[in-house]
Amino acid sequence: MAEVVNWKSTALRLRASLANKRQEAKHAARTANNAVLTVAGGALAGAVAAKMPYLPGTTVPAPAALGAGLVVAAMSGMLDDQSDFAASVGAGMLAAMAARETEKLLRA
Repeated sequence: MAEVVNWKSTALRLRASLANKRQEAKHAARTANNAVLTVAGGALAGAVAAKMPYLPGTTVPAPAALGAGLVVAAMSGMLDDQSDFAASVGAGMLAAMAARETEKLLRA
């Protein structure tokens, strides 16, 4: 009888351990995905800046406007399941623009 109880407790511990490992793997994948999307946002900012540095008729940097737009759209819930992705890409675009502007100011 004691062997059955011991087997059940071992199985329950194993199940809990597997559930924890699954959660850890999901968290790691989500973190890596957000990092990749943020870097992609930075690359996209560079591509947009090369093709259209400013919004037409303004002095507003196009990548900054697009990045801010993506973040705002994500925050508003307009993008449903894609909100996290859009926020990461937008954040990457804004980070790239912030880095560029900071570099300009420090070199001046």
